[in-house]
Amino acid sequence: MGKSLVLHKTGRKPLFRLEEKETGKLKSEDLLIEVYAAGVNFADVLMAQGLYPDAPALPSVPGYEIAGFVKEAGKGSRFKKGDRVVALTYFGGYTDEIIIDEEQAIPVPKNLSLEEAVSIPVNYITAAIALIDMCRVREGDWVLVHGGAGGVGRLALQIAKTRGAKTIATVGSAVKFKTAKEAGADYVVNYREKDFRSEVQKITGGRGADCILDPIGGRNLIRDFGCLVPSGRVVLFGLADIMKEGKASRIGGLTAFVKSLRFSPMLLMNRNNGVFGLNVIKYFGTSAEERLREHLREGIALAAKKKIIPLIGGTYKLEDAQCALNELASRKTVGKLILKCR
Repeated sequence: MGKSLVLHKTGRKPLFRLEEKETGKLKSEDLLIEVYAAGVNFADVLMAQGLYPDAPALPSVPGYEIAGFVKEAGKGSRFKKGDRVVALTYFGGYTDEIIIDEEQAIPVPKNLSLEEAVSIPVNYITAAIALIDMCRVREGDWVLVHGGAGGVGRLALQIAKTRGAKTIATVGSAVKFKTAKEAGADYVVNYREKDFRSEVQKITGGRGADCILDPIGGRNLIRDFGCLVPSGRVVLFGLADIMKEGKASRIGGLTAFVKSLRFSPMLLMNRNNGVFGLNVIKYFGTSAEERLREHLREGIALAAKKKIIPLIGGTYKLEDAQCALNELASRKTVGKLILKCR
């Protein structure tokens, strides 16, 4: 018997309840995980507000990543009781116990805390797919990362540096300026004070960026295209532009869509540019799902070697998840927010 944070009502005032639940029976290669920590992501914010189209029917449990201890292992499992693991979950992560297929689990090295481990899956995988799989970032490339002080942004800056790229981060405050710089950004631009398009041109000597990571969308996406070199790529992986005073709305989503650049094959061909859309959850259940685990393994390995360093921006009790979601929605956070589930 475990406890999960169950979402019963969505909207501007979501309703969560901490409820006991039957964990279920293990199959031969399943693991029962005693969840120590779960990650908080922007998709959880949208799910709570009823704006995430892939969310399961209510009542449901948010959460895409967990870290904890193996409480029980199926007879055919390679893991044993007490092993520390981190895993992606297809929802259900806001809980203190969960059954997963052992293929989802990655061992956590001794020199990595469970808090550090749980801050890696969604953020690292998003950044790695964007930079490595989609943009094919190479040594000497210029990489522009919007939201450079956030969970994805910080890791993206660090991944880009490991591949020999030159990095520019955009942020919206002095605190975030410092955070992005500490993450390894070569240059940081406060977009509230300066136009990032002109700053990118100035920094790169009029060349522009080879790769842009954009979690904002809307009008920001139009500005991105003013920064690209020929053969430059933009990866859109979020729509933070729909947030207003910490809340999202369908009207906000429509407004962001209207403000966005319209893409056509002819436009992209004439500009010699490319645009990718990235939604990590859409990899689940496809032939590319193994790529998620490959990136998670490499992310954990890099963190253990201190080649990437995650930042915990805030820790909350499981029952206080709504506070964490509100903070994330405010766009004032730095690093990764996590829930302590025990």
